[in-house]
Amino acid sequence: MQVGDLVQENPNNALACDGDVGYTLGIIIAVEDGIATVSWFDHEIFGAHESYNTSEELIFFNKNI
Repeated sequence: MQVGDLVQENPNNALACDGDVGYTLGIIIAVEDGIATVSWFDHEIFGAHESYNTSEELIFFNKNI
């Protein structure tokens, strides 16, 4: 987990209405003590915003693919 990683909400840990988790993408903008600050792009519930997440709350994309 590092700055610049592209992430998505982990549906097993995300808060969602009626279990409906979308495919919101975000980018990690800071990491401190195992907590990532994620800037989300147009979240379906909250719009564009930032949140604090642990690695278990996120799905990471492999930047090398």
